[in-house]
Amino acid sequence: MLDCEGIKSVRQTIVYTAAGTAPELPETVTAEFSNGTVKPVSVIWDMIHPSDYSKAGSFSVIGVINGTAIMPKASITVTEGSGPLLSISVISDTHVDTGTSSGNGKRFKNALLDLKEINPKAEALCVVGDMTDHGNDDEYDEFMKILASVEHPKAYFVIGNHDIRWHDGGYEETYPRFLTKTKMPSGHYDEIIKGYHFIFLSTDKDLKDQANISDDQLNWLSAKLAEGAEPNKPIFVFLHQSLANTSVGSYPSDGYGFSGYPDGVVQDSQLRSLLAKYPQVIFLTGHTHAVLDHPKSTIFASGFWCVNTATTYSTLPSNGIGPDNGSQGLCLDIYSDKVLIKGRDFAKKEWPANGQWSIPFQVENSK
Repeated sequence: MLDCEGIKSVRQTIVYTAAGTAPELPETVTAEFSNGTVKPVSVIWDMIHPSDYSKAGSFSVIGVINGTAIMPKASITVTEGSGPLLSISVISDTHVDTGTSSGNGKRFKNALLDLKEINPKAEALCVVGDMTDHGNDDEYDEFMKILASVEHPKAYFVIGNHDIRWHDGGYEETYPRFLTKTKMPSGHYDEIIKGYHFIFLSTDKDLKDQANISDDQLNWLSAKLAEGAEPNKPIFVFLHQSLANTSVGSYPSDGYGFSGYPDGVVQDSQLRSLLAKYPQVIFLTGHTHAVLDHPKSTIFASGFWCVNTATTYSTLPSNGIGPDNGSQGLCLDIYSDKVLIKGRDFAKKEWPANGQWSIPFQVENSK
């Protein structure tokens, strides 16, 4: 029997299976020992219920290594048919800074490493604002250095309030910095990814916590939403700030707009009215740091879908639900008839049990 004393860590196990087929978990996991050696060790996994793999989604399985308190983890992804047409990863609020004692950058890198393992076929990485803590050159440089250190799909960025506020030069200073560092074409822009429309919005003023969406940007958005829109095909829209009273973290009970300064979007009603014309819109926002494992992380509000993207930096519980000081994000699997939104806990390397949603889209029968 292999001596398991001195195990420092155990690498997570990644398993894929088709819906309705029980996943085959390995009899061993790879353990890293404190003396530097790497060896396989035997593991006993928890039982898996057939309902866990009856349809597309992801879930976690915990194991035990006899004689130790170590609990290995397996990430199981269940696919339907030939798999999703498109997969993307979404993170927000990394708050990278250059403080010597800060762990923000480490959490960001840990999230990237985890996504590389559990979502390797992702074709886009969307970062929904507050990449930096203060919007300084050195923080952007550190962010991009960390991003470049881990293999990832093409990245798309949104301006967050932390990326542009509190600078003597105002928006005229911070907006060009965002463009230079991220190489994005504009603060607001769009992209077609494998036939799906992705629209990225941004504040055009350096407000402390709110987003200001100009009339020009709203008119641009109106035209873009209509461009090639199909009622049974999702449109993905990204903005750092949530609309008030939509997904978790944006309610008065969460302190949204009632913590001594306003949050949200100055043009809340105008933006809400535009998006409501398209029930197929999936509106993804960060800013609140609210946990993913909450019943209202993804909801159909105001006539379209509102989705909380959480934070890799430090989650905040809402109404006592979810972990404080966690690190979370999303993986989206897009099928012809649905979008699976899967919350991921990067710190625990787990799929939260209450952190997945399926948004249905009717498939039109060909005549």
